[in-house]
Amino acid sequence: TEDYTVNIIESTGTGLATQNSLNIIIKDLGNNKYKITVPGLTENAEVKIHNTIGQQVYSNSILRGNNSHLFDLNGNASGYYLVHISNKNCNLIKKIVLN
Repeated sequence: TEDYTVNIIESTGTGLATQNSLNIIIKDLGNNKYKITVPGLTENAEVKIHNTIGQQVYSNSILRGNNSHLFDLNGNASGYYLVHISNKNCNLIKKIVLN
Protein backbone atom coordinates (compact mmCIF):
# COMPACT_ATOMS: atom_id res chain seq x y z
CA THR A 1 0.00 0.00 0.00
CA GLU A 2 1.00 3.60 -0.47
CA ASP A 3 0.47 6.47 1.95
CA TYR A 4 -0.49 9.92 0.72
CA THR A 5 -0.57 13.22 2.55
CA VAL A 6 -2.87 16.07 1.58
CA ASN A 7 -2.43 19.54 3.02
CA ILE A 8 -5.59 21.63 2.89
CA ILE A 9 -5.23 25.39 3.17
CA GLU A 10 -7.89 28.08 3.26
CA SER A 11 -8.07 29.98 0.00
CA THR A 12 -9.33 33.55 -0.02
CA GLY A 13 -8.77 34.12 -3.72
CA THR A 14 -6.55 33.41 -6.65
CA GLY A 15 -6.94 36.23 -9.14
CA LEU A 16 -4.89 36.57 -12.27
CA ALA A 17 -2.72 39.64 -12.73
CA THR A 18 -4.84 40.79 -15.67
CA GLN A 19 -7.66 41.63 -13.24
CA ASN A 20 -5.43 43.78 -11.00
CA SER A 21 -5.45 41.46 -7.97
CA LEU A 22 -9.22 41.42 -7.48
CA ASN A 23 -10.77 40.48 -4.16
CA ILE A 24 -14.25 39.30 -3.21
CA ILE A 25 -16.07 41.29 -0.54
CA ILE A 26 -19.05 39.45 0.94
CA LYS A 27 -21.40 41.29 3.27
CA ASP A 28 -23.83 39.31 5.43
CA LEU A 29 -27.23 41.05 5.21
CA GLY A 30 -28.86 38.67 7.72
CA ASN A 31 -31.35 35.84 7.19
CA ASN A 32 -28.89 33.98 4.90
CA LYS A 33 -28.86 36.87 2.43
CA TYR A 34 -25.55 38.23 1.16
CA LYS A 35 -24.09 40.89 -1.09
CA ILE A 36 -21.01 40.07 -3.18
CA THR A 37 -18.87 42.95 -4.41
CA VAL A 38 -15.84 42.57 -6.67
CA PRO A 39 -14.21 46.02 -6.99
CA GLY A 40 -12.42 46.54 -10.29
CA LEU A 41 -14.24 43.81 -12.22
CA THR A 42 -13.87 44.71 -15.91
CA GLU A 43 -15.63 41.72 -17.53
CA ASN A 44 -18.87 39.85 -16.83
CA ALA A 45 -18.33 37.02 -14.34
CA GLU A 46 -20.12 33.88 -13.22
CA VAL A 47 -21.00 33.38 -9.54
CA LYS A 48 -21.31 29.78 -8.35
CA ILE A 49 -21.79 28.64 -4.78
CA HIS A 50 -21.03 25.07 -3.68
CA ASN A 51 -21.59 23.23 -0.43
CA THR A 52 -18.90 21.10 1.23
CA ILE A 53 -19.76 18.01 -0.78
CA GLY A 54 -19.43 19.86 -4.07
CA GLN A 55 -23.09 20.38 -4.92
CA GLN A 56 -23.81 23.65 -6.69
CA VAL A 57 -26.50 25.46 -4.70
CA TYR A 58 -26.50 28.78 -6.57
CA SER A 59 -25.45 30.16 -9.95
CA ASN A 60 -25.81 33.60 -11.55
CA SER A 61 -23.82 36.39 -13.21
CA ILE A 62 -22.22 39.66 -12.17
CA LEU A 63 -22.38 42.10 -15.06
CA ARG A 64 -19.42 44.27 -16.00
CA GLY A 65 -19.77 47.73 -14.51
CA ASN A 66 -22.15 46.56 -11.76
CA ASN A 67 -19.50 44.75 -9.66
CA SER A 68 -22.01 43.56 -7.05
CA HIS A 69 -24.69 40.92 -6.71
CA LEU A 70 -27.25 39.94 -4.06
CA PHE A 71 -27.96 36.29 -3.30
CA ASP A 72 -30.15 34.34 -0.88
CA LEU A 73 -29.17 30.96 0.58
CA ASN A 74 -32.38 30.37 2.56
CA GLY A 75 -33.35 26.72 2.48
CA ASN A 76 -29.74 25.51 2.55
CA ALA A 77 -28.27 23.62 5.50
CA SER A 78 -25.96 25.27 8.03
CA GLY A 79 -22.28 24.86 7.24
CA TYR A 80 -19.46 26.02 4.99
CA TYR A 81 -20.01 27.15 1.41
CA LEU A 82 -17.54 28.22 -1.28
CA VAL A 83 -18.32 31.28 -3.38
CA HIS A 84 -16.57 30.98 -6.75
CA ILE A 85 -16.38 33.96 -9.12
CA SER A 86 -14.78 33.45 -12.50
CA ASN A 87 -14.42 34.79 -16.00
CA LYS A 88 -11.71 34.55 -18.66
CA ASN A 89 -9.44 36.82 -16.59
CA CYS A 90 -9.97 35.73 -12.98
CA ASN A 91 -10.76 32.83 -10.70
CA LEU A 92 -11.66 33.86 -7.13
CA ILE A 93 -12.88 31.73 -4.22
CA LYS A 94 -14.10 32.78 -0.78
CA LYS A 95 -15.61 30.76 2.06
CA ILE A 96 -18.82 31.70 3.89
CA VAL A 97 -20.54 30.02 6.84
CA LEU A 98 -24.30 29.64 7.20
CA ASN A 99 -25.46 29.36 10.80
